[in-house]
Amino acid sequence: MASYYLCNGEYDKAKNLALPVVSTAGEDNPSLDSFYDVLALSYFRLGRCDSARCYFTKLYHTNTAEAKKEASKYLAKIYREEGDITAALDFILQYEEYDDSLKKNNVETSIARMNAMYNYSKYKERTMQLEIRARRTAVVISVSAIAVVFILVWGVLRYRKLKRAGIERSMRLEKFRVSLQEQSENSINEREKKISELENKLSVTHSLYAAKAKEIELLKESLKNRSNMISSERALSDNVRFMFMETEICSIIETKAKNGHPLSSDETEMLLKEANRLFPSFKLSLFSICTMSAQDFLMCLLIKVSDLSDSRIAVLLGRGRSTISKAKSKLQRRLLGKDCTGEEFDKFLKSL
Repeated sequence: MASYYLCNGEYDKAKNLALPVVSTAGEDNPSLDSFYDVLALSYFRLGRCDSARCYFTKLYHTNTAEAKKEASKYLAKIYREEGDITAALDFILQYEEYDDSLKKNNVETSIARMNAMYNYSKYKERTMQLEIRARRTAVVISVSAIAVVFILVWGVLRYRKLKRAGIERSMRLEKFRVSLQEQSENSINEREKKISELENKLSVTHSLYAAKAKEIELLKESLKNRSNMISSERALSDNVRFMFMETEICSIIETKAKNGHPLSSDETEMLLKEANRLFPSFKLSLFSICTMSAQDFLMCLLIKVSDLSDSRIAVLLGRGRSTISKAKSKLQRRLLGKDCTGEEFDKFLKSL
């Protein structure tokens, strides 16, 4: 009756009917689950969340998964309205866990019922198949007996036919063997002729390879001479650079670079004079590629004759570090036709 009033929305009547039963019975009585549910839902619909939470909690502590699922659902709503998000989230997770468990049990029950129906239908089908098989077996035995007699007769006739065909096949094979032997002899003669032609071609090819080998030996000797020349030029370049390091202007450059002082006009003239004496082709090689200012030429000359950094070259020329970097980038594109690293550019200048 209390459930009837609850379904009709008469929550006070439902509560008044269920409350005496709960009060008189013990809390451990398993039959109180439905009364706890009625009381909790009635209080919840009436807006009395404290009482509803009390009975939903009792319902939650019962032993049925359905009751725990129902209690978890409404306890999550109550705690969410009260602002206790942690408790609400905990009960939501429990609700989902019980819901999944009940769905799984329902699915397993349905599968078991379907398996039972399937097994029964298979049993009936198997019974019918056995009856049909017994009838077919009798027919098969009869037909088999007739077939055996027919096969025996057919086998005798077939044996005679195959024996006659075997004799004819042996005669054809003998004719084919004789024909194949004649063809093999002709093929051997043709192959011997081709081998002779290939030997002649091989002799000609050997002569050509001998001429090529001679050309390779000459080229190898030329490359060896060129390598010796390059080694001599490199040794000469190192010797000239060593001579420059012994000059007075080299000592002046190192001292001024270390102290952070620029070169004077007289020192610049001394540097140009020594460069023309020791590296007479350096300026000509640069200006044959592109023209440049006197400052850019001095920068290139300092890179060739020393191992100074860009910042120290900038001090010696009385220019800024960024100005030197921009000048090097510009000269890289004009001299080499592409952007490259500072090390590649310095190596190019030292090689001139």
